[in-house]
Amino acid sequence: MIKKILAIIILGFMCSNTVLAESIEDFEIEGMSVGDSLLKYYSEKDIKKTIAKKQGYKDKSFVRGTIGSKDNQRYKIRGDFVTYDAIQFHFKKKDPEYKLYMISGIKEYLGNIDSCKLKKSEIVEELRSIFPGVRTDSKKKLHPQDKTKKSIVYTDYFYFNDGSVARIQCYDWSKKMGYPDHLKVTMDHSEYVYWMKNKAWK
Repeated sequence: MIKKILAIIILGFMCSNTVLAESIEDFEIEGMSVGDSLLKYYSEKDIKKTIAKKQGYKDKSFVRGTIGSKDNQRYKIRGDFVTYDAIQFHFKKKDPEYKLYMISGIKEYLGNIDSCKLKKSEIVEELRSIFPGVRTDSKKKLHPQDKTKKSIVYTDYFYFNDGSVARIQCYDWSKKMGYPDHLKVTMDHSEYVYWMKNKAWK
């Protein structure tokens, strides 16, 4: 199946053909998809440099890494990205193939959460029009990292039949946290979804 390409520049979604996606493996973020080996794009040496030193998870089955765009100086490894300011991903800790089980595209909206919300709404409406049968949900939650309870995450979920999930989010960080407000478009493999719900924090 030809992959559908998520691209937040044009209403968040470009459909490359008319076949409806069955899972999040039918999507690409900066050319990468859930199920791909990260070794297709980066060397093992560079991949290890992307891994966050502080993971924060109680269960160590998966690890998180981030690659910045070529102009993003906050990250050791950078890529020639077209749409996003950074890519975040998860793979299994002991997997020699570094298979992607989660991938996110991050677009920063410095002090401009309203623009983030507008772009998020455009992406959500586009996805709903393409996948009218997919179950959806919307939530507004305080971010647990912010003890002042002033950082908010706005999320729309798309639940696929195989257990995989797509998430479209806006992170509205408080000034105290010091993080840039950003849009996050995420594809979660069903196995990663189960891990996050049942193991990651327990």
